Amino acid sequence: MVKYLIYLLIMLTFNILKSNCYKYISSFEWKNIRKQLANPTLSEFDKQLINQNIFNKYKERALEKAKEFKSSNKLATKNIRLSYFKNYALVGLFHAVENFNPNDKINFARYSDKIINENLFLGLICPTENDEEIKQKNLVENNYLSEYWDCINKNLNQFTRIIIYLKFSHGFDVLRSNEEIAKIMNCSTSTVTNQLIESTNFIFNKVKSNYITSANLFSSKTLL
Repeated sequence: MVKYLIYLLIMLTFNILKSNCYKYISSFEWKNIRKQLANPTLSEFDKQLINQNIFNKYKERALEKAKEFKSSNKLATKNIRLSYFKNYALVGLFHAVENFNPNDKINFARYSDKIINENLFLGLICPTENDEEIKQKNLVENNYLSEYWDCINKNLNQFTRIIIYLKFSHGFDVLRSNEEIAKIMNCSTSTVTNQLIESTNFIFNKVKSNYITSANLFSSKTLL
């Protein structure tokens, strides 16, 4: 009986370690990914599919980096919500994926960690956040702001979420023009505009259904 329990414990430990090892992308998979990305005939569509897969595999890691960053900088971040840093972490991951050189032998996890941490630090020193915390105090107290971001993160696809992250600050101040976002996302300006109009209408209506008196944090001028 004791031997059997020991066997079960060993197998359970093995399965846990195995699942953790393949939580991201294996070395064998990375070898194939690098080969595909380095292929000059690879279509833009196929490249985006590969990049989306990488992003999805490392998304949870990026969110953990945001938690670690806030935890290790408690004094400096005590008045800033974790969701704010999560957004910066995901944008950092997006840039890491988009700018990754498949011919560079650097480990992607370490490479993306560097980009994510740089972006988190940028979020910390961004002067608009403290101002935004003051301006949006009532919204935060009524949970509107967090409700908007929860809706964005839970209901929008990756492409649209990244556009939202690039367009707005945590308090929904405009960070970039649609033209700038189009260059980053390698798509047309009209695509960005249409995605913003459709997604923000959807988000507002969904939040409004939960909070009848919810303020509309979007206006037509912020979407152009």
